[in-house]
Amino acid sequence: MADYHSADDLAHLKRDGTAIDIPAWSFGGRPDAAANFAGWDLRGGPGSWNARNAESTVGEKPELLKAIRVGTSVAPSDENAYGRLLVLARYDEMYGRRDWSVTRRLHEYISDNYPGDLTAMMTSFRALVAGAPKAADLPAIAATVMGEWLVDQGVPNASLHLLQTSAVFGNRYGMPRALLHHERPTEQADAFGSSRELVQEAGFGLDAYLEPLVTSLAPHVWGVTAPRAGGVLILSFGRPIAGRRGVSADLISLSERKGLTGGELADGEFAPSAFRETINWWTSRLNLVFSHLTEPSNYQVDGRYNAPSALERIVNFEQICRSCQVVATVDDSHARRLAMFHVLDSLHGLRRNLDLRALTSLSANRKLLDELADAMPTNVQTVLLPRARAAVDALEHVQDGFIPSPRLTKTGLVRPDGRGVETEAPLATAAGEWLKIIRDSQHGYDKTPGARERALLAAHTGYIPARLPDLAWLNLLRFLTFPELLKRQGQ
Repeated sequence: MADYHSADDLAHLKRDGTAIDIPAWSFGGRPDAAANFAGWDLRGGPGSWNARNAESTVGEKPELLKAIRVGTSVAPSDENAYGRLLVLARYDEMYGRRDWSVTRRLHEYISDNYPGDLTAMMTSFRALVAGAPKAADLPAIAATVMGEWLVDQGVPNASLHLLQTSAVFGNRYGMPRALLHHERPTEQADAFGSSRELVQEAGFGLDAYLEPLVTSLAPHVWGVTAPRAGGVLILSFGRPIAGRRGVSADLISLSERKGLTGGELADGEFAPSAFRETINWWTSRLNLVFSHLTEPSNYQVDGRYNAPSALERIVNFEQICRSCQVVATVDDSHARRLAMFHVLDSLHGLRRNLDLRALTSLSANRKLLDELADAMPTNVQTVLLPRARAAVDALEHVQDGFIPSPRLTKTGLVRPDGRGVETEAPLATAAGEWLKIIRDSQHGYDKTPGARERALLAAHTGYIPARLPDLAWLNLLRFLTFPELLKRQGQ
């Protein structure tokens, strides 16, 4: 896997560590075992432990995730080309005596009833990967999917990738949960079971972190994921494919508030290697993000590691990713807008200077977009930045909703300022203030709107461009591109 990190990226990982309390009863009475378990540089002893991530000692490349290309359109039907999948054999015992016949029957049903249907074939692909009793079965599955289902059916640039997850990654996510306990849990309880469902993506599948990637050109999709113990298979089509049919087959979809239509973002030119490069870039950047998120030094309160703070921030980032997934995959305009505001409200928990005023500033978002373009490889930009650009354009078009009136001037909008004095503000500023009113309304704040809110509501039609919720995606890219923003000093 190509590395997409700089010397500065690694330098930002360097930390001095923090004092940490590790209960004497943990790890079978061997609290020092936390070092190997979590990949920590752990020093000191009972009552005086000091911890930091191993890579934070001198600023080394994190090895939490690893992307491997295991197959391409060259000899796609050759099982021997997918031998790298056998690395997952170490997890075969987790699948026990699983009944392979159930998955096979599902596959046969899909093949018989939905021949040639890509969605059905990808559903079958996921089921076969998850249900195979042994990793030795995976090369045959991969050869069928890549050869018969994709390359032979007109998807010539398809490629298959394995994103391996290290045990240390899941263990690091577990440490703050276990360290919530001051007292030893009862025999029936498991310290690592606390809050497990809140961060389940790190344990298996990585859905919250990978689905936003393959839907980066939504409503088009350029790949699918298939989880298995020890990693995730990412099947890239090598081009964007329409993610929705023109007419939904589901009756309940008639009750949705339709908002996002068209696939103009997928009309650009994509280098054959662009999607493969993007998978590698995304994996490299996630490694840095996860290293910062799990660094004990980022969660000091009164000079000591604070497990609740660590867990809260880890959960926050995963929920941000989930909301970005909602924005990409849901067609309901109201749900997408709610998800966007959830992300914008949550970013303050990752970086304290990211408040709603800054996040809806047109000039700040244009500057961020330029910074992302400067930092990303060109081919990666073609896959990841179209929705980000569309979001910034949409933010500018919020201004189109202002109604011609005496308040609307050639240079801005006249509205009461914080002291009630009628003052002209640039349209971009007024649009941001109007968006805050819309955001406040979804929180149910029971307060009487002031003169400014009344004037802004009267001056605007309520028009919200369909691509505005992609501001959530823009800000996810902010942290993938600049993960050092996750660094914190003691509180």
